[in-house]
Amino acid sequence: PTNHAVVIVGWDDDRCNGGGWICKNSWGPGWGMGGYFYIPYHSCGIGQMTQLPIYENTRLPELSCDTDSVVIDVPAGGENSDVMSIGNLGEGDLYYRLETAAAANQDEYGYYWYDTSDPEGPEYHWIDIRQMGTVIDFYNPDNGNSGFIDLGFDFEFYGNTFNQIAISTNGWASFTEDYQYVPANNPIPNPGIPNDLLAPYWDNLTLIYGGDVYFYTNNSDTAIISWVEVHDKVWDNEFTFQIVLTAPNNIQFNYDIMGYYMPDGATIGIENGDGTIGAQVSYNDDYTYGYETVEFYLGEPFDWLTLSSYDGIVAPAEFIDIEAICNAGDHSSGTYRGRIQLSNNDLENYFVEIPVRMNVGVTSVDGSVELPLSFSLNQNYPNPFNASTQIEYTIPQSGNVRLTVYNLLGQEIAALQDGYKSAGIYSASLDASEMSSGIYYYKLDWADKSTIGKMVLVK
Repeated sequence: PTNHAVVIVGWDDDRCNGGGWICKNSWGPGWGMGGYFYIPYHSCGIGQMTQLPIYENTRLPELSCDTDSVVIDVPAGGENSDVMSIGNLGEGDLYYRLETAAAANQDEYGYYWYDTSDPEGPEYHWIDIRQMGTVIDFYNPDNGNSGFIDLGFDFEFYGNTFNQIAISTNGWASFTEDYQYVPANNPIPNPGIPNDLLAPYWDNLTLIYGGDVYFYTNNSDTAIISWVEVHDKVWDNEFTFQIVLTAPNNIQFNYDIMGYYMPDGATIGIENGDGTIGAQVSYNDDYTYGYETVEFYLGEPFDWLTLSSYDGIVAPAEFIDIEAICNAGDHSSGTYRGRIQLSNNDLENYFVEIPVRMNVGVTSVDGSVELPLSFSLNQNYPNPFNASTQIEYTIPQSGNVRLTVYNLLGQEIAALQDGYKSAGIYSASLDASEMSSGIYYYKLDWADKSTIGKMVLVK
């Protein structure tokens, strides 16, 4: 069956140093320029046997949008909306299409990622397993697959639980593909194999010029796969990178030295079992030269944003209101991010992306004071964490609050907050620089209520 299509949707005489065709790629908005790319006139045989349409630059539409972002406060379990206006300041009819999407660094299932360059991202931390790990003996060092290797624990990935993993020489691993090698990388998501995919650096790599792939597990909650000094077959570049899996669902990609030139031919990201959902960090881009960490976190799914209209026509000098509707449903208190993608036939502004933020857990009292509706303690973020983490909680009424951290022996090791707080949403920071790796608990006491969370420190 067909799983990829490219459609010519227009042209632009000012592009590509002499004009180019505007093409839409079925790989979706995460690829290219929001899912689109250009092909220069007279290249690839396109247009050589046809007449280029001639048009006059008159009676063209001109897009107007009254907002560049949408922020909606929603009570816990409730719904709220806001209105954005799309207008046409030109002389021709404006045809528009709207789509909703998760934030750029989050997929529809709920996985999102940050890297070392982001203020909220993880610190770079390389784990050397050459002494304690096992060298994988591939039947084909050029294009080989390890077959299934036991993780030694259960790992949750896109709603399924796995206890084995297969590793390819070509810079990827899969929970289900135990014999494929697939050197030619694809964008994410993609229904073609491999799926159930971890791709720290999926490229046409090889071991025939040296290098090894190592595997280590503590048979409890952590497994590490390291590609050490492997080579790129095309450019003979040398790369060292690794995957760190920490139960139940945390994923890290660590990059040591990533070549000396042109590390731009790989796919980096994760993907579900049928290739319909994935979080792509990079595709054929100059992403990193090393000393970088990418961490994937499992958040809540993107299912909370709908629109009152998804396509239509706006006549010249007219406007149309589109209602953006946020429904908190079962989502816990916190901030959720998504996007509205606006495509239209204004050639000067044919693709617009509008960020949307839903704040769950607040309601307006007489249009003034905003109060959280429930007592709650959120999962610390990030989790697992390396050096520090944030813990957010809400209290519906003023009172004494105590937020404490305990080790597995039940010993209190930190009191993050202890005192009187007004009703509101709060965040506390835990500095773990003096703490050892392991599992810890954090407890929130307020009034006659208390609740406990669990977090994992990995160094």
